[in-house]
Amino acid sequence: MIGPEEEQIRQLFKTARQFEESEAPGFQVTLAGARRRVVRRSRTEVLAAVTVMVFFAIVSVVVMTRTRREADLPSPTTVLYWESPTEAYLSPPGEAVLSAVAARAGNTADRSRR
Repeated sequence: MIGPEEEQIRQLFKTARQFEESEAPGFQVTLAGARRRVVRRSRTEVLAAVTVMVFFAIVSVVVMTRTRREADLPSPTTVLYWESPTEAYLSPPGEAVLSAVAARAGNTADRSRR
């Protein structure tokens, strides 16, 4: 059951479609217009454009290779003498001073192991 409003809307769409079909150019006319607007490039223009692109590609590769740096890896001597960050927490404060005083007095630093 189609109401009078829906029938009116259908009639309006049909009228609009018929108007657009009558006003729109045909496919052959559109295709002919597109063919007339085709821009022809000369070989010189194409060669110049390719040359410019190759030039910028080479320049960018040179710049990237010169600015590339090696990763910041530690030197081998740094790795050989590495200490754990927690080693400072395992020794009591002032241990170096006590060891130096004990060594001057001829004593060992740790008497519990005697």
